[in-house]
Amino acid sequence: GKTASKSEGWTISGAIPFGKHTILASYSAYNDKSDFKGANGKNDRDGSLIGIAYIYKIYDNTALYANYGKQYNQRNASQSLGDASDLVGSLSRTGYDPSGFMMGLNTRF
Repeated sequence: GKTASKSEGWTISGAIPFGKHTILASYSAYNDKSDFKGANGKNDRDGSLIGIAYIYKIYDNTALYANYGKQYNQRNASQSLGDASDLVGSLSRTGYDPSGFMMGLNTRF
């Protein structure tokens, strides 16, 4: 049989605050170690994700934000950009490299 759950991943991220501003960056990598082989006879299901964000603190409990993310997929990979509200959704096409941009206002009550 084929094993679909063998994988490993890692992320490195950081934030640079200065005054009312914060810049964040991250890089994640995913290594699929399953027995799956695509039409080309290779696994090719690895992926990586980069992200950058900017936050401007208006008040102690209110901030403007903008962020950008880009997913890089190998030929047989179909990783998507996901978040709690599923704005980007899932991918049905392998090898596609989706990207996304979001901006908004966060406030805490």
